[in-house]
Amino acid sequence: MVYGITNSSVDLSGKAWAKERKREQVRLSADNPFYRDIRDLHINRLGPLLQEKAQAIQRTYAEKDNIKDNTEMAEYIKKFKTAQSAHPLLEIHTNLAQDVTSSIQAEDYRQQLQLEDDITAQAAQSPLDAIEDWVDDQRPFHEVMRLLCLYSLVNNGIKAKHLDQVKRSILQAYGYEHMFTLCNLEKVGLLRYHQGKSVWSGIKRQFNLFPEGVSEDHDISYAYSGYAPLSARLVELTRGAPRGWRAREDALGLLYGPAQELQQQPA
Repeated sequence: MVYGITNSSVDLSGKAWAKERKREQVRLSADNPFYRDIRDLHINRLGPLLQEKAQAIQRTYAEKDNIKDNTEMAEYIKKFKTAQSAHPLLEIHTNLAQDVTSSIQAEDYRQQLQLEDDITAQAAQSPLDAIEDWVDDQRPFHEVMRLLCLYSLVNNGIKAKHLDQVKRSILQAYGYEHMFTLCNLEKVGLLRYHQGKSVWSGIKRQFNLFPEGVSEDHDISYAYSGYAPLSARLVELTRGAPRGWRAREDALGLLYGPAQELQQQPA
């Protein structure tokens, strides 16, 4: 995790550049026009926009050399105050962007993305071997469990021999207190023993989770490295189909777990 966000505030206390500016928190508020411009941007587009804003501020500062009368001075003061208030926000968000970019370009992060791709592509045994290597290396516990649960869900469970072996390795590497974590994950179905043929390929196709030939700017997959989250596709289904989910009962039948339909009564 690069930053922690609590109640729309980013904790900067661990960053040296923030301590230099005596800013331990920054609020991410929709009331802030600067944040509104960047909040939904892909990281690849954030850099050019921040550079553009920096150049605009510098142009505003440079306008003072061309002032000819009091009227122009009054107009310039208004623009100067706006630029002056945006300047510290620009510095903060530029540093935030640099930290995020450094994190996603790190080798560990790229390895994780590759492993997620291998799992969702249903590569044979190699992803599970890689997860076991992560356990042996004592990589962060939540990252290991996230990948293990993803592997279990995609493959409709894990063969008993392999799952028992991974569970033993996890308890030895991270402590036996995590036995309750493993039990709870099994109880809710995120981690389970193999239960027959996987329907993941059908789910991918029915819900278009890995779209091809679409305008990346207009699809949620653009924000997730080519993958469209199933939760987002379900929301799209309720809005895009005339009968909502009922129009795709065949696709919904592929999903794990019970289904319920609740009708909200008007107040």
